[in-house]
Amino acid sequence: MAKVHQLNCSMIFTHPYMSKEAGGVPRVDGIGSYAYKCVVTGPQNGNMIQDCPPSERFCLNDVVYDTDPATQNLITRDFRRCASQEQCKGKWLQSRKTDACLTGNMTGVDASKTGNKLLCHYCCESNATTPCNLHPKPDQIKLFIQPTTLPVVSSTVTLPMVSSSPPVVSSTVTLPVASSSLPVASSTLPSVLNTFPTTPTTVLTTNSTTLSTTAKIFCHQCGDTSNGIPCSSRQVSTSQPKECNGAYQYCMTDIIQDSNGNADVYKRCVTDLICRKEWIVETADEDYCKRYGVVKNPSAFNCHFCCTSDGCNSGLVPNATTWYRLHN
Repeated sequence: MAKVHQLNCSMIFTHPYMSKEAGGVPRVDGIGSYAYKCVVTGPQNGNMIQDCPPSERFCLNDVVYDTDPATQNLITRDFRRCASQEQCKGKWLQSRKTDACLTGNMTGVDASKTGNKLLCHYCCESNATTPCNLHPKPDQIKLFIQPTTLPVVSSTVTLPMVSSSPPVVSSTVTLPVASSSLPVASSTLPSVLNTFPTTPTTVLTTNSTTLSTTAKIFCHQCGDTSNGIPCSSRQVSTSQPKECNGAYQYCMTDIIQDSNGNADVYKRCVTDLICRKEWIVETADEDYCKRYGVVKNPSAFNCHFCCTSDGCNSGLVPNATTWYRLHN
């Protein structure tokens, strides 16, 4: 096999806004102290050591093994970043099916074929001192062995509570009133009390439940990003929108395309935070995403489209009028 050459994008730089802590480990000035460090690829393809938030305690490397058209030598290009456990698990489960990704042995990658490429996703668990993704293929890859889980059944018991402050029914008569608290979802809602001063010996109470006025959204939902299981072609074209739960107020279509043009599609309900990160930060400025299928990108890439109306994530690219936009 031809010798592997590392491109300049794998060189590690220190961000100009980062300073050194004891032991030579950089930290970001003006940002809270985090416990996890990763090598992160910057906008100019330079790599730097960066603090990651606790929600992203893993380091994720997307590595493309390719051939140099001029020399036919095997080369690598990589993109490194902080990632959540869910992101890491999904990416690794895509790559673990390829022996070359698991072993790092690129014998199966024929350097004599111009344009032959292999995309691998490597994930490792970081710590507070040294990034675990210093090399394109980390020394210790997080394998994410699926645990066996059992369903948990929970119950809620509601006990009546007696108000310590009796209401005044008239200027001369004061009646004690019992009120109750009912747990609805995660909120405790008070009773509404109706009193009738014409009958001083009788107090009627009416319990009222206040429901959330936040409208639910209906999205197309298929595939499993956590386990790397994409939608089927039938699901992409014919699935019916389903109601989303809780804080998931937006719809998303994920397109994960390798360097050979093969694409996996996922459809899901997402939060505002995911829309800001995966659509606004990672996708919205990429012309090959916004004009997917028209503007070509020969490399492996991901597009995450976030939209805001019922059923807006049908097909591949949502209608531009429904795209998520930043708000306060």
